[in-house]
Amino acid sequence: MKKIIGLLSVVLLFFALSAAGSASTEQTEGLFTYTIFNDRAIIIKCDESASGTITIPSELGGYPVTSISESFDIISSSEAFSGCSDITEIVIPDSVTWIEEAAFSGCSGLVKFTVAENNPSYCAVDGNLFNKDKTGLIRYSIGKTDSTYEVPDGVTFIGNEAFIGCKSLTDIILPPSINSIETDAFCYCENLTNINLPNGITSISVGTFFGCENLKNIIIPEHVTIIDEDAFYNCESLTSITIPDSVTFIGKNAFYQCNDLTDVYYSGTQNQWKKIFGNTELGTIPVQYRNYVLVFLNQKKIEFDQIPIIENDRTLVPLRAIFEALGATVEWNEETETVTSSRGAITVSFQIGSNQLYKNGQEIMIDVPAQIMDGKTMVPLRAVAESFDCLVEWEENTQTVWITE
Repeated sequence: MKKIIGLLSVVLLFFALSAAGSASTEQTEGLFTYTIFNDRAIIIKCDESASGTITIPSELGGYPVTSISESFDIISSSEAFSGCSDITEIVIPDSVTWIEEAAFSGCSGLVKFTVAENNPSYCAVDGNLFNKDKTGLIRYSIGKTDSTYEVPDGVTFIGNEAFIGCKSLTDIILPPSINSIETDAFCYCENLTNINLPNGITSISVGTFFGCENLKNIIIPEHVTIIDEDAFYNCESLTSITIPDSVTFIGKNAFYQCNDLTDVYYSGTQNQWKKIFGNTELGTIPVQYRNYVLVFLNQKKIEFDQIPIIENDRTLVPLRAIFEALGATVEWNEETETVTSSRGAITVSFQIGSNQLYKNGQEIMIDVPAQIMDGKTMVPLRAVAESFDCLVEWEENTQTVWITE
């Protein structure tokens, strides 16, 4: 998906360089079409026949190659490597100091970037393109076959179109250090099902998850104020979204064609919601305000047949669902109203109405006992999960419990 911001960056580069020197006509040398500005070569096209490992030349026509851009023909612009689906590796010399954000969008077979050690602007980490200080992920090699990718700690931003068109990834893990996810970052990641959004981000940019048709649920972090246009366009498998009351604007088509979206959880009041949703696609979907609890195990939402509740600051959930999610067995003694559950070397037991829980026979006092509500046995979530050595975290603003094994 082509965005105005990318075209604008090219236009700005054109005028900046034109101010310093006159432009030459397009020239071709080997696989590369380029233009000369101010005694510098700018690659604007790679021949689509290119395959295997392609090394960006440090010189073309006797001029140093400093940039990889797109055609300056504003009427019919195209990415420099558009259609180069057979390239598997791109080697970048130290002369290249600027790369247009969409330059490598057409490299569907790309599995590796290699960058000259002395390049002042870029580097490669695990075959992916980063800025020099490794604070920005510029381009993920979308030809990789890995299903999971963990962005390194210390990265603060995901660049424009960084993952665009990636078909293999189902899970992307983002570190807490990230504070910006730029336009179209995960656009057309068709098989992406799970991604955590760090608390440091303040907006969901234009087209961030455009066409992520297998993304199932998303929790918007508590400091986000803007969900921009097309943000979740055509996320057709999205069933639930949690929106904090910090959000003040939802852009046009932000949830267009999210046909399976049935659960919208909003941490503010109904009057607050009316001020922000406007005429968006969410206007026809029932919204649950405040006082709801979501539970995630290893980033995946646990579905309950009865809504979790909060009692005395403790979350109670249906017994069988939580134990099954944890992979634990469940035994029920009707006569004594005692639950016994085992997983691996750990056995947990407790009695309905009792503030005592036993882990491998050792007594543990709990604040709120298991109890029967509307015919369902409800158990204290934190006590149960921690008994099986899980990490339990509570996110107050979105009323979400995160469990990590």
